[in-house]
Amino acid sequence: MKDVTPQTVYLKDYRVPDFLIDNTDLVFDLREEHCRVTSSLRIRRNPDSATQLAPLVLDGGCAVDLQWV
Repeated sequence: MKDVTPQTVYLKDYRVPDFLIDNTDLVFDLREEHCRVTSSLRIRRNPDSATQLAPLVLDGGCAVDLQWV
């Protein structure tokens, strides 16, 4: 892992999230050769968000294989 200089985040930099997650269900299938995590999310647009047309972006990282079912 590279040495990363921590970035300061100020309260003034925060904003209302575009989406709210009302419910999260996770199922973990742990095996010797792999791990599979199945998630179900109940997500809705935040009515208080200033950007009502913002896209929902899932950031799984490069080491994660996202699969839709």
